[in-house]
Amino acid sequence: MKRLVLAGLAALTPFGAAADEFDIDKYEKKAFTFTGSAETKLEHLRFDRSAALYATSFWNQPRKEDDQRATETVDLEGKYAFSDLTLAARTETVLRHDYSGNSERTVLQEGYASYQAGTGVTLELGKRVLRWGKGYAWNPIGFVERSKDPSDPELSREGYVMAVADAVKSFDGPVKTVALTGVVVPEDGDINDDYGRDDTMNLAAKLYLLAWDTDIDFAILGRGSRTPRYGIDFSRNLASNFEIHGEAAYIRDNSRKFTDSTRTVKTATADSRQYLLGLRYLTESDLTVIAEYFHNGGGIRDGEMAAFADLARTGLDAFDSTGSSTLMQRAVGLAESGYAKPTPGTDYGYIKLSQKDAFGWLYVTPAVAAIANLQDRSVQLIPEVTYTGVQNLDLRLRGTFLAGGDGDEFGEKANRWKGELTAKLYF
Repeated sequence: MKRLVLAGLAALTPFGAAADEFDIDKYEKKAFTFTGSAETKLEHLRFDRSAALYATSFWNQPRKEDDQRATETVDLEGKYAFSDLTLAARTETVLRHDYSGNSERTVLQEGYASYQAGTGVTLELGKRVLRWGKGYAWNPIGFVERSKDPSDPELSREGYVMAVADAVKSFDGPVKTVALTGVVVPEDGDINDDYGRDDTMNLAAKLYLLAWDTDIDFAILGRGSRTPRYGIDFSRNLASNFEIHGEAAYIRDNSRKFTDSTRTVKTATADSRQYLLGLRYLTESDLTVIAEYFHNGGGIRDGEMAAFADLARTGLDAFDSTGSSTLMQRAVGLAESGYAKPTPGTDYGYIKLSQKDAFGWLYVTPAVAAIANLQDRSVQLIPEVTYTGVQNLDLRLRGTFLAGGDGDEFGEKANRWKGELTAKLYF
């Protein structure tokens, strides 16, 4: 019947379109879809051999001034829809060649079943990536997802195994949409082994409102592999080209490790707060501006990075002169506990400027981003230029430059600067 109706409509279209010229496949939803990409990235890294994180990375390895890295990445994504059931999967295979040799890794980024249980009700089971929060570089309320890398926030991320239930309802009036999401994330040492403490069932929920033309979320994570946390976010368009957004999270019993002049590792536990405020603005000349301020109350305090750097350098000297690795092991433990994260500090500013078709060159988009630690005033600067003039092919030239003194966050990173060239083909 659907084919007869569509064929009839085709016959009645203006300009005398014939029924045998009507391509019904364009109007029928395909049951199976398959997409993917293949990416090659070439990088040159110049190391800072005096930096603390260089010491924790290379203390028991050959120490180099620079390195070249080649990475090939293949992403495959498939989806099959049958009636109310949808099966979806996304894999990532990475081949890397660098100073440590060759490595290969294939990860199931997502793999889940989605069932439309009724009008506005969806049930999902499997490995899933949830994106909670409105921030671009950081998401304080991303309770059930892996953290972004603020230096490249749009990178794809691996999900967690979970069960998800969504219920959505629309209304007339100032509150137009209400959606409730419930999440169960198991952790038993084999499943989601990096989420937190073992043998725990983690429960989370999010309430979404579209109210008074503002997107609002309320989120909660119960005590389990991680400590309890509560969050709220919002996003609102003040104009068609101007959006503001914010997030706030309250985290109970947040633990952090640090060291001091005694070079011993200590642990402090206290409730902490995270919050973010940002904006996006598009000018008439197609210049996009993204700016955010992020506060992490559970981050590294003023002076603690300098104490960590002193521990790492003293430990490296002791290892080189006597072979003792005691202090070095403490420094490595601190690095793994959070000091080696992209932004482990307390206060940050972020800004990104990108200009579409710059200088009248079609398909050329230069951009520059900066991340500043507002406590120690160290900075990471990321200029790039992207070319998209060839169908299904993106080319990107990108650099990363770090500026900071001894004891400053970006002065203690392993890299002094990095250059990369990426070609990504979509199919």
